[in-house]
Amino acid sequence: MSDDVRILLHTGDDGAYALTGRGVPEELGAEVGRFGSADVLLGAGDGTRGDEMLVYSPVALTPLGLDVVQRPGAVLMVFAYHVHDEQAMLDFDAGITEEYTAFYLTRGVHYSGAFRVDGLGGQRLGEIIAFDAASVEEAERLGSVDLPQRIVDIEEECRTLQDREASRFVLWLVPRRAGG
Repeated sequence: MSDDVRILLHTGDDGAYALTGRGVPEELGAEVGRFGSADVLLGAGDGTRGDEMLVYSPVALTPLGLDVVQRPGAVLMVFAYHVHDEQAMLDFDAGITEEYTAFYLTRGVHYSGAFRVDGLGGQRLGEIIAFDAASVEEAERLGSVDLPQRIVDIEEECRTLQDREASRFVLWLVPRRAGG
């Protein structure tokens, strides 16, 4: 069985998750903006079909690993970016993962690790994070308000390893509540 995470993007509202997102450059932003929902599947196989599929293949998982993807009721943030040097990014990730994961767990934020991402016009590195939150706004707050300087420094260093001139995207997946 494959450890891949498949994110099936739908232009309609037929997925298990409501989807919002953004992409850079503008053309990718327009592509991302056409999707309204998503399904998240683990492993290989046909399963449900979407209008576009992202495949997140694990490269360096945290101890939380793929359990992050299966957190009941969690808001998921999936994103992908290009890097200047993949090995430098993976080495950086290995050096901060324990501290970073432990800090965010105290906030109900679950970091899964690094993935190779295929889809939306290219191959990139990416991450999947689950938030014990009811909305994107609450998730963003958990991930950004009152951060200690050490975590701010880690996130700033991570951005310097990314190619910020190349295409990148972030997708927010909010589970559809039963009866809602």
